[in-house]
Amino acid sequence: MNNFASKMREVCLFDLNYDDIIFPYILSPLRVEDLFNLRCVSKDFKELVRQYFAHSRRLDLSRIRKYSENAFKIVTDGCTKLKYLNLSNSKIATDQLLRGLVKNNTQLTYINISNCHHLTSGILQTITIRNKYLQKLILEDCHWVSRDSIDYFSHYQGMACAPNGQPHLVEANLSGCWELTDDVLDMFVSNFPKLKVLKVGKVYSLTDKSAFSIADNLSELEVLDISGCWRINDVGLQRIGEYCPKIRDLKVDECRKITELSLKRFRDRDVILDRKLDETALRLARLAFRHDLPAI
Repeated sequence: MNNFASKMREVCLFDLNYDDIIFPYILSPLRVEDLFNLRCVSKDFKELVRQYFAHSRRLDLSRIRKYSENAFKIVTDGCTKLKYLNLSNSKIATDQLLRGLVKNNTQLTYINISNCHHLTSGILQTITIRNKYLQKLILEDCHWVSRDSIDYFSHYQGMACAPNGQPHLVEANLSGCWELTDDVLDMFVSNFPKLKVLKVGKVYSLTDKSAFSIADNLSELEVLDISGCWRINDVGLQRIGEYCPKIRDLKVDECRKITELSLKRFRDRDVILDRKLDETALRLARLAFRHDLPAI
């Protein structure tokens, strides 16, 4: 009787519409681990899960601490409709494993491959060519990102090659991409003037030249992370404060040359800062500033 009831429930489930009911309301809330367990129930469920993976528009493996190459291939087999891809902290992601997925999913608008240490700059070239609708690119702590690969991305995804000169990119996280320089970042921001989020923390070579480029090109900027960019000082940040009026979140931790003189403009606008107000430092900075003024 129990087997009969179970079989009846299974039949009723498979009678439901896949695209309208089963995929969005029954399978979508499940974790990937749960879906793999479901595959083991029967051949019908295995096929159901296979079709679900193949039709998925979103793939997020960032919360799974450990998975094999075989598991990755099962999840991505037949995928052609992905728009969201998050593989951050993957221990098994390689160019060879990821390239086919990127080539087959040309509608991706979000890619997060942060902290994937087994990739190379070659995968960024594939992303650049195959994913023309990219809106958010997250490459935090991808030390393999090269200057040439960012220049290549800037050219082929930026204003020069974008349809009607309107690139789609609105968020870029290049924090920890150590090879970046002022010149590379200048080309990048000049090609993506609609950026609303830019994170370049821990890129130690950046100077006020980068700050000027950000200020002169990104008037729509809302979130900026330059934490750890210790070569940027008050002059550069003041320029950003003047020309980027929409900033609402600013990270300047470990920027020891940035003082309350340039931060005051942001505090007055109630911008979220990662540094508490230091009244003593502000008074000393004002005194030093006055001291440097020429005598009248």
